[in-house]
This record gives sequence, C-alpha cells and structure tokens, in this order.
Amino acid sequence: MSLTAKVSDGRVVDNSKAAKTAADKIGKKERKTTGNSSFDKNMFLKLLAAEMQYQDPLSPTDNTQYVSEMASFSQVEATTNVSDTVTRMSANNLIGNYVTVRSDGQEVTGVVDYATKKDDGTYISISGNEYNVDDVIKIEEGNYYEAKVTANTLHGMIASLPDPERYTGDKSDDIEKAIKVFNSMSDYAKSFLSDNDKTKIQALSQKMQKAD
Repeated sequence: MSLTAKVSDGRVVDNSKAAKTAADKIGKKERKTTGNSSFDKNMFLKLLAAEMQYQDPLSPTDNTQYVSEMASFSQVEATTNVSDTVTRMSANNLIGNYVTVRSDGQEVTGVVDYATKKDDGTYISISGNEYNVDDVIKIEEGNYYEAKVTANTLHGMIASLPDPERYTGDKSDDIEKAIKVFNSMSDYAKSFLSDNDKTKIQALSQKMQKAD
C-alpha cells in the first residue's frame, strides 16, 4: 500500500506518520549539517522531493503549484549565493589583518594569511591553521595590534628594572635593551605606555648617560 500525504507550500502537513517522519528527518539532518534552522536550498529540494514522493496519486499537485515552488527555490538559491559571496568577500578583506577567533573554547589571535571556500563554509588561515570565518570574534587593525603588543612587552621589561633613584649600575644590559625598544617605538606605540613606564625608562636612560 502506497503512502500519501498532503503538502502545502513545500511542507508536509498530513497526519500520516510516515510523511511526518520523513519531513522530521529532513529537517533534523539539515539543522545538524548547517548548524541552524534556516531554510536553505538543500532543505527546499529535499522537502520538494518528499512532497512528490508522498503526494496523493489520485489528486497530484498541479503544474502551476510546482512552477510556483520552483520560483521560490530560485529565490532561496539566489539569496544563498549572495550570502556566500558576501561571506567570501568579507573573509578576503581580513587577509593581512589581525583577528581573534574562538576555537574549541580557546581564543587564537594572529594575522590572516589567506581565505578559502570549502563545502562546509569559508575558512581563514592563521599561522598555518584554518578556522571558520564564522568563529571570528574580533578584528584589529595591524598597526594597533603591533603597537599594543610592543607596549605590553616593554612594560614587562621595565617592571623588572631597578628604580632610577636606587640605580647603582646593575642590570645595565637589561636597561640598554629596554631603551633600544623604547627608542625604536613610534609615537603611536608609545601612547600605549603608561606615564610611569615612560618616566622610569627615561630616568634610567639619563642615569646611564651620566655614568658613561
């Protein structure tokens, strides 16, 4: 005995257990694959196939309805293609920039080397590892990130140096390294340093010059 089911607007609405089971399986599989409950073109085609499989042979869907449903499919496909194009363009715009992604519960920050399109989404490469562009949580302009990292590094170096008032010539090598980093920094990078750090490194620099 064949199974029949009525379908309205591409959705199985008959109370037939077999028809409902088919529609539920399609929906669950698509949600698991795409990670959401959005109505994409793959789900549309599978629901349309289910409609054709379970339609009542004594009262089949007329051609006009199929034409309408195919038009709806074309709209869904066009929307999906536009969305994919925008995603790829956004990923390409990230190349050369610093981004932070959250992967497996951890945050990874680095420069995006390239972007690539795969069957399950668009990915970006950071230090040789690929991450889904949907996992990007922060985008930072290159100069900002480099300046911030340099300032943080110098802050750690300065913290380990002796107080200028108590300077007796010890740790001169460490002081010279810190001074070189400080002098190599742009005014923009120095703006990330605290006033205390600037005062300390400048005072130590003067102490060393006097000692020479």
